[in-house]
Amino acid sequence: MVVFDLSWTLVQADSFELLCQAAAVDADAVAEVRRCHSLGSDDDLRACAALLRGRSSTGLAERLHALIEYTDGAASVCRVLKKLGYRTTVLSPGRSFLRELVKADLGIDFVAANRHEMDSNEHFTGAILELLVNGERKAELLTMLAMREQLSPQQIIAVGDGPVSAKMLDSAGPSIAFGAPAARDGTNIGGKIQSKSLTCIWFLMGIHERDLRSFS
Repeated sequence: MVVFDLSWTLVQADSFELLCQAAAVDADAVAEVRRCHSLGSDDDLRACAALLRGRSSTGLAERLHALIEYTDGAASVCRVLKKLGYRTTVLSPGRSFLRELVKADLGIDFVAANRHEMDSNEHFTGAILELLVNGERKAELLTMLAMREQLSPQQIIAVGDGPVSAKMLDSAGPSIAFGAPAARDGTNIGGKIQSKSLTCIWFLMGIHERDLRSFS
């Protein structure tokens, strides 16, 4: 199994900021919240969710889909992993609207992300439904997935970007910090990618280009 983060790993943006852009939330308000809270903390997640209060979800998925820029190689990596027999998972503090789009576009097997509460008119209430998917929860979910799939943590490869992924990376076997020096500190990192393409993970996984030709 290969477990990915979403923001700045599969998608070239912060997933919450993408959602706010699609919902026409003021960018300065988002930046101010991010300055006041530790990224990915419960306070950060709740404060960000509050910015969406009163916004309609009508047409949001379509606007969000138009904004998504996938990391170079994301689609081909996910496709080939499945052909090689790997199951793919996304664990992210990112939002449920985005997770369903990414799951469909990339053929991801399982996605866990934060879910926003809606009122009877499909407007955001400003709350997140428990349990919050934060850095610690991502690590717990990885362990739970390993048990469900009857795998040891050493059989799970984790790919993530940033400090929010650090505990998840530490809970897996081979771990790849994708363009994220901060994620590497104190974690059991198998490799660090500074490339802008996810296809570089093949080298760190010990898979050679010649072995991939039959899957292209």
